[in-house]
Amino acid sequence: MIKKIIKEIRLEIRDFLVNRKERARLTNSNFSIISSDCTGGCMYHDLREQFMSPTINMFFCATDYIKFLKKLDHYVLCEIKDAGISDEGYPRGKLDDIELELVHYKSVEDANIMWQRRAKRINRDNIILVFNDRNGCSIQHIKEFDALPYKRKVCFTHVPYPDIKSVFYIPGCEEQEMIGTVTGWNGYRRRYDVFDYVHFINTGEIRSK
Repeated sequence: MIKKIIKEIRLEIRDFLVNRKERARLTNSNFSIISSDCTGGCMYHDLREQFMSPTINMFFCATDYIKFLKKLDHYVLCEIKDAGISDEGYPRGKLDDIELELVHYKSVEDANIMWQRRAKRINRDNIILVFNDRNGCSIQHIKEFDALPYKRKVCFTHVPYPDIKSVFYIPGCEEQEMIGTVTGWNGYRRRYDVFDYVHFINTGEIRSK
């Protein structure tokens, strides 16, 4: 109960001090954030925008995310099938030959209902890709991501890759094998706040805040 109250207070403080200013800067609309994890959903929440993407409240392993992006039109039409329960106790789903970690859903059925509903909203003229070097990601995955034919794409990494255009390096995890949780908290700020994500959504340009 106390944790829930603290979370709600932090979200209210964040909304007042951070999010309302970001919403005032937003000029793009009806954009579809196709994210490898919950980062896209958090950005939608911050901006109070409708979910125009099915990749909400779940995550992919890096290999499956890249596969998903390469055949996006195929996978978004698939139904999520039951793939059991994870060691952490959340449901896992199967989307044709790729797996979904349905970490914020109570059941595969609930996840599939939301997937079908949100997949219909995808704006293929305004797609934004958000990736990171967690969940089995290698340099090869990052290079494959960078080569995808989408104008607006970013990959958050724990070390710099100056030769890869779509990479944005977030300091603080250099001694680890991957970046920390991109949506992680530091007071009322999230880790991704060092990235000017609203400018990125508006223009596709990757820059620091």
